[in-house]
Amino acid sequence: MKNSTLRSAVLATAAYLALTVYLYHPYVRDFAAIELLYIFNSVAAAVGAFLLSRRWIGSPVAEFFAGAVYGFSPLAIGFAAYHPLASLPLALLPWLFLPAVIARRPKSPARSLASTAITTAMYLLPLALIVLFFWLLAQPCIRPFFPLPKSARLSPANLTALLAPLTVKPHQFAFAFYHIPIAIALVGLIANITAHRIAIMAGALACLILAFAGPILEVPPVVWSLVPALYCSIAIGLGMQALILAGPADAKWPLAAFMAATAFTILTIVLGLRFGPPWFYAAKLHTLAMVLLAAIFFMARGKVRWHLFRSILLAAAMALDIVLGARYLIDAAL
Repeated sequence: MKNSTLRSAVLATAAYLALTVYLYHPYVRDFAAIELLYIFNSVAAAVGAFLLSRRWIGSPVAEFFAGAVYGFSPLAIGFAAYHPLASLPLALLPWLFLPAVIARRPKSPARSLASTAITTAMYLLPLALIVLFFWLLAQPCIRPFFPLPKSARLSPANLTALLAPLTVKPHQFAFAFYHIPIAIALVGLIANITAHRIAIMAGALACLILAFAGPILEVPPVVWSLVPALYCSIAIGLGMQALILAGPADAKWPLAAFMAATAFTILTIVLGLRFGPPWFYAAKLHTLAMVLLAAIFFMARGKVRWHLFRSILLAAAMALDIVLGARYLIDAAL
């Protein structure tokens, strides 16, 4: 590992650890030994996603938040709401994908059949290890420690959390990334499409579909949602980087995110009139995202670079959203 990568990883780990301690400190004194896994899993998941994101992202701020939205997402807290062991796959998944991501690519543009087979196997290995993990836990001698209901899966109701994550109870597995990141994710997804990363997108989509299906070899279906969650977290980091660097020719990116945030704001206000305060809270944060993205759009359109200023704006808004949302969900879960 290069010195710069090691230094960045150490700083990111310290920041994630500080955030985890802040989020869990009201409960740590009453934790049993196994419950310390809550802290380990959150930090390990965030650091793993951070390191994984460096393959595609070059902005330290964007890389940091790619890790944060994965390790402290509503979905991550949903796993922790069941059992400390339940979120262990969340923590391990990014690390299991690292060998496939950092493996040296062939110099020749035409990749050999053997090279393609090896790369595909390396990407499938983490999924096989997840199956093995839950198969082992399902054995009679260990079954009492099985951390999740085998029927746990996503439903269309879980996806409402994309708009308002705090309206879904943690143990119901809210597939979400808080409020401000969701509009930014759109930019990252478009960037992946334009970069022709179709195979990775297809794999994430396939796992998302499996999360709605029945159990496969003892694996609760909801576990497969961790793969698209990891993919979307990195897409959020990629979108954040695109917004930080956007110039006049790239003004369409913040404009697209602004339009998405506007649509989310209007929709959450309408739903708030029907369902009450949690939706209005979501509307406030979507409004903040809308204002922030409008400011970045006008900066990009007006050739105002101010990359550091944009980074600070995005980082402050994202941090506020994650800290407030994660603290609320952890209080509800514990």
